[in-house]
Amino acid sequence: MENTELLRGTSFFKYFSTMEIMRFNRVIFSKNVPAGEDIIRVGDAGDALYVIKHGRVGVMVDKDPNSPPIQVNTLGEMDYFGEMSLLDDATRSATIKAITDTQLIVLKRSDLEKIINSDFEMAAKFYKSVAIALAHRLRKANETIYTTTSMLASATIRADS
Repeated sequence: MENTELLRGTSFFKYFSTMEIMRFNRVIFSKNVPAGEDIIRVGDAGDALYVIKHGRVGVMVDKDPNSPPIQVNTLGEMDYFGEMSLLDDATRSATIKAITDTQLIVLKRSDLEKIINSDFEMAAKFYKSVAIALAHRLRKANETIYTTTSMLASATIRADS
């Protein structure tokens, strides 16, 4: 699949015209990651958005140094990650590990900033895409919290009975 078609097919880039996607296409590059390798690590500086062209990755959270990381999500072809790092200078909030050999499309923040600083319409579309992506992920996190809390409450009630 050509990179322009890949970007057009992802939910993150759905508001951009073909001509606008071609502007991104001029600055993106491919990165191949073998299975088992970390792509980004929690605490690393965030400087890029990644779109999965081929393969699958695990989203790992490691908040307790005495416990192994917990895989909280799996992403596959046409999914993306790293969008939060394009908004602020905070470090990465999760580790992303290649589950299979993975090919990524990478958009560096510095290249993105050049594009959106010169085109107000593309900037608006970009920020809309980020807002929608974060809202979707927040809703999913809320559902996970609700489900987990309900399961813990049920287990506590049974244990107390």
